[in-house]
Amino acid sequence: MRLSLLVGVFAGMVLLIAFGCLAEPSGTLAISWPEAIRALDPHAHDNVRIFWGIVGANIFDHLVEKNAQGEIVPGLATSWEAVESDVWEFSLRQGVKFHNGEPFNADVVKYTFERMVRMNAPCLFLFGSIDYVEVVDEYTARIHTIGPNGALLHGLTMAEMVPPVAGEDPNFNLNPVGTGPFKFEEWIRGERFSMIANEDYWGKVPELERVIHYPLLEAFTRAAALKTGQVQIIHHVPLEEIDALKADSRFEIVPMPGNDVTAFAMGHDKIYGDLRIREAMAWAIDTEEMVDVIFGDGAVAGTALMAPPVFGYTDTSDWLPGYDPQRAKELLAAAGYPNGFDTYLIVPAGYWVKGEEVSQYLRQQLLQVGIDMEIRLTEPATTWAILDSEDFDMIMSGWGTITLDCDMGLYRNFHSSMTREHFDNFFVDEMLDFGRASSDQEARREAYEKALVEISTKLLRIPLYVANHVYGISTRVHGFEPRSDELFDNLEYVTVDE
Repeated sequence: MRLSLLVGVFAGMVLLIAFGCLAEPSGTLAISWPEAIRALDPHAHDNVRIFWGIVGANIFDHLVEKNAQGEIVPGLATSWEAVESDVWEFSLRQGVKFHNGEPFNADVVKYTFERMVRMNAPCLFLFGSIDYVEVVDEYTARIHTIGPNGALLHGLTMAEMVPPVAGEDPNFNLNPVGTGPFKFEEWIRGERFSMIANEDYWGKVPELERVIHYPLLEAFTRAAALKTGQVQIIHHVPLEEIDALKADSRFEIVPMPGNDVTAFAMGHDKIYGDLRIREAMAWAIDTEEMVDVIFGDGAVAGTALMAPPVFGYTDTSDWLPGYDPQRAKELLAAAGYPNGFDTYLIVPAGYWVKGEEVSQYLRQQLLQVGIDMEIRLTEPATTWAILDSEDFDMIMSGWGTITLDCDMGLYRNFHSSMTREHFDNFFVDEMLDFGRASSDQEARREAYEKALVEISTKLLRIPLYVANHVYGISTRVHGFEPRSDELFDNLEYVTVDE
């Protein structure tokens, strides 16, 4: 009997180990994204993509999550329903604790959104329609909105839950606490950021012990780090390195359609308030040739102010000017500038794929019609501060629509209550308000398509190109899932061969 019992216990242990239940996290994954983390508090950061892509996706959880196909799936909420047109009820996951031991419950949901408003969080534009959060009981919360909000669930994938006690610590930005699969370990500004496995995670406990991010902004430095093994995944492989890395059996190259459009943002309270000027610039630029010369297969010409993977995108090429320098000159003359004019373009150095090369190419094209465009390279953080100042001629800009829903990209950039360029278009506002409010997804899609046509017709910005997100991955890495939304959101499933 005793021997049989021991054999049974041993067999059970073998099964547990085989299924990974007793295995401890092991191994380190090093990644590099061409942007430095500048803040760790979800309600205080200003760097959007890198925060949401790495910190927000791994240290924190959200009520609902978005899978790689853009579908809304359970997160800290196990189910949800619209109990009224302006009330969403969420059943919350029980037994979840933050990394510091604080419990997750409906009070946390209420606190998170109140803190978001108090701190004027960068994601607040997604939640302007939220009136208040009602605590029904410990594990049931209701979000009351000012009118219906069909975009709410997509927005909630960007709302990191914050613990009430730790959230009031003045050092929360330096020591973030979430409920996610990884816990904060170390942050040396501009050098590295690391997180370790949360072995008490409510979901899939990470296979990895540690993840380190190195902000290698220079493209070839990033590629060299992959080749030497300093990192095992790089985001935005330089186009010149793609063929060489493809030919090397140690690496896999995975291109994903981009979620943003690089464009000219123009100060409409300046010379660019005249549609003829904006049209002249667009007629002077051959985006198809530009993409072919500079990117090859690494990008496509912009056909709208949203990218193809985003819900609500439509090809607006028929409403955009083509390439006709003579037409550009005629429009400039009609606007009172027969000899052109001087202007400047602010370009965030190293931020957009081939941004500097594109700006030089555009400068030569605009010179042919008399527009002398000075190129001003700036640090990305400085660039966004200038954009927010609303005092600029032109900025090479875009918007990572990480939710893959037009509400995020269009409302923040083109609604008159949000725009930094001083334009005001009633029809665009009407369509965006409808798209945000309606729960009819097909009606929302049609509203965004109409808005994109109007935006293209009025050239509120000039679309340039959509770069692919090209990931370089060591074959030592297993289980990583590249995504168009750029979220490193499945790292708990990743392993790395030693």
